[in-house]
This record gives sequence, C-alpha cells and structure tokens, in this order.
Amino acid sequence: MYEIPSEFIEFIRLGCNRLHFIQKYLQNTEIPNYVIQLDDKNHIVINLCSDSSSNKSKKLLIAHYDRVNGTPGANDNSSAVFCLLTWAIEQAKKKLSNNITIIFTDGEEQGQNGVLSQGAYQLAKHLKEEGKTFDEIFVFDCMGRGDVPFICLSSLTNKTSEEFKKKQQVLEEKAEQLLLKSTGSFMKLPTNYSDDAGFIANGIPAVVISMLPKNEAKSYQSCLKKMLLQKKNGMSADNHFYMYRPESWKLLHTMGDDISSLTPESFEIMHKILNEILKN
Repeated sequence: MYEIPSEFIEFIRLGCNRLHFIQKYLQNTEIPNYVIQLDDKNHIVINLCSDSSSNKSKKLLIAHYDRVNGTPGANDNSSAVFCLLTWAIEQAKKKLSNNITIIFTDGEEQGQNGVLSQGAYQLAKHLKEEGKTFDEIFVFDCMGRGDVPFICLSSLTNKTSEEFKKKQQVLEEKAEQLLLKSTGSFMKLPTNYSDDAGFIANGIPAVVISMLPKNEAKSYQSCLKKMLLQKKNGMSADNHFYMYRPESWKLLHTMGDDISSLTPESFEIMHKILNEILKN
C-alpha cells in the first residue's frame, strides 16, 4: 500500500513557500529544471525528455502548484504535484527513453476571475510564441482522493472551431485509452475548467484528468442524467441537481482540504496512469 511521503506534510503547511520547496526537492537530482516567470507567476519546467528524436509523441504534463490562500490545498492540487514530482525523479533514475516535459503552473486559482487572469493562459501564449509545441497535453487536478479517474468535460470547447474540436476529440480519445489501459475503467464528467482553459483559449488542445470516490462519481453522474432528462421533457429541473457537488469538491478551497481527506490508493492510481503515458 502506498504511503504518502512525510515531506508532503511540509508541502501543505500554510507557510510553505511551494516554489522554493519544489526547487529544493529537485536540487539533488540530475533533472534539468528552470522557471518561466510571466508577470507575477512562476511556472516550474522539468525537462524529463531524454530523447527528443524519439518517435514517441511529445507530451506535456501539467499540475498547478498554487493553492487558495489560507488553505492546505492537499487535494487541490498538492496531490497531483507531488505524484508528478516523485514520479519524475523515479523515471530520471531509470534513464528510460521518453519525450516528456512537466510544468508545475502558478496562478490556476486566479482563473476564477476569468481565463485571461489564469497563469496558464500567459504560459500557453508564451509557449506558442516560442514555437514550443506538444502532441499531447494532459492536466492533472485533484488526484488525491478517490478510486475512479475521470476525464473532465469542459464547455469551453463549444466556442471553438470545428477543426479544434476534432483535435480535442482525438486527444480525449487518447486519454480514454490511457485510463483504460492503466486502471481498467474511467468516467467522463462535466467540471469547472482547470489549466486546460488557458491552453484552449490559445487554440491548443488540452485534457484534464481528475479523480473521485466511486460512490460520489456515480451519484454526481446520476444527478446530471436526471437533470438532463427533466430538461429534455420540458420540465423544470430540480434546483438541488444544479447545486449538487460531490462531497470531495465541497472540501476544496477550505481548511478541510487537508491530508486526512486524502486516500493513499489515489496516488497509486495516478502513478499507474503516468507509467502508461510513458509507454506511449
């Protein structure tokens, strides 16, 4: 059974400088890393890529390391950051051929004020201007609680071109295959946007992967289906279906988003997903 590393406690401490923590954590490794500073945001880039000439797809893996002020942010989004961090170090030691870049983004939580205020928007714009492209972009958010991985369905793509929608669909299908191969099952659920928003706004496809306990995911899906059926039949959908949020999501942005709310098996599941990404 996976045990959450003791260093995780320091990472979610309220006074922790998370930028410095990640930099120090990488200090004694051979992994090239640097910071892209845009406005007041600091995005940490880990160049895990060991074979840029490989036929393997160029992949960008993203997790935001910022959190809502005054909260531990254990699930949102320390769990995904720590999984990616420890996994990257493991892979670097193995020296296996890969074509993977990891970016820990800053300013995701500011996206509540609109996509343009999100740190990932300026980052995606910068990467685009620099001519840095990726075949597949996977965003990991809230991966520390639950046993069912799911692909986040965003309404943002409704406003994009048909060409973009096709590319986004191809990427979502790729994500589906990865989740099936690594965990044997997955779901697709509508959620609020994450760092995918900044990339999509720049015309770059990106898919968010998250996780929930099975009972919460099933209940949420059931409520949404009933709501859609009510609307289809011309009925007024019950307000509580609009307002329903899984219990795990109610903890986010509160002091309840602490280590006691996490499930260690979730970390194992994310590692399996990352290992499957490495294979392809």
